[in-house]
Amino acid sequence: MHREQEQRQGTLGQKIENMLAYASRASGGGICIYDLKHLIITGSPDSFQRDFRGHYCGFCHMVRSTPEGREACIHSDVVTAVSLGEEYREPFFHTCHVGITELVVPVLYQDSMIAIIFVGQCRLKNETRLEAVVANAAPYSEQPGQLADLFRDLPVIERPQLWAVGMLLHYAIRQLMDHEGKAALELYFNGGSHNHVSEAVRFIEAHYLEGITAGDVVEKLHLNRSYLSRLFKSSVGRSVTGHINWVRVQKAKSLLARTNIPISSIAINVGFMDQNYFTRQFSKLEGCSPGEYRKRSSGHTGN
Repeated sequence: MHREQEQRQGTLGQKIENMLAYASRASGGGICIYDLKHLIITGSPDSFQRDFRGHYCGFCHMVRSTPEGREACIHSDVVTAVSLGEEYREPFFHTCHVGITELVVPVLYQDSMIAIIFVGQCRLKNETRLEAVVANAAPYSEQPGQLADLFRDLPVIERPQLWAVGMLLHYAIRQLMDHEGKAALELYFNGGSHNHVSEAVRFIEAHYLEGITAGDVVEKLHLNRSYLSRLFKSSVGRSVTGHINWVRVQKAKSLLARTNIPISSIAINVGFMDQNYFTRQFSKLEGCSPGEYRKRSSGHTGN
């Protein structure tokens, strides 16, 4: 694996680990992520906090203490929850085989579920019953007499609080994916090895609003224009100019949907010096004009 890709993975993984830590503190419960594609948790075993790698609370650890218990947990979490995540595509509540309920947050990229996050390892207030859970878990445990005490050690969380924390985590991770930039994520998730393309993507993301052109990118990287064009087209699926316009249109879409800023001002402030050219490129990429997009997405009226 190339050092640049490792650094990118480490950066993304660290940001997600921080989000999990904040969400855990806010909820008071346990949170873990199952990295289905091995794209987030990378490097040495110490590169991602152990508690976030799986269900490591005392109660869950006890239930998994036998081969039968471990197999049942894997089926409940990795098989059943992942299958439900593929169906829901949004956060949902899931009760495991012994009766512990958590909020499950699917992590999607390019319509593929790359990870799944469990928010909980807790007792839902006025819902999760000791007798039922202990009875369900006893056949899987080497020391069933300890299950009641371990159950009582689980934090008590109200269902609305668990939902709220899970949804904040859901939107935060989705925003992180958007912030990383589509092309950069394509390179990251597909294991892109073209350092020059990665550098070009980062340069465009940092300077798109300055009116840069493909020539500026080539000059910055000190490369032959046709050489970079071939690399870029192969890795990203667009020309350098096409990607610059794509980035600008994505930024414009966000402003059109959430503000009343005049379209002429938006065009300039995402790097299009000519409003007519902005309208043509926007329509080409989105299938509608900027004004039509604003009306459809937010009900705003623009100039």
